[in-house]
Amino acid sequence: MEKLTLAQVREKLGLRQDEFARKIGVCPATLSFWETGKRSPKYSKMVEICKLSGMTIEQIDFGGKEQE
Repeated sequence: MEKLTLAQVREKLGLRQDEFARKIGVCPATLSFWETGKRSPKYSKMVEICKLSGMTIEQIDFGGKEQE
């Protein structure tokens, strides 16, 4: 099964970047970094995204560099 990118997950939920960012508790710029692959969310944010989308971590391509 092909993974969805974070942007595809957001679009599937019908949310703009600012709306999605607010729902997971980050600023839109942070979400933009995640969507462009410049960074990856921390595990706790990955879990929040999964809960919001009804998907598992294995179904989403978070890409980018892991934040410390």
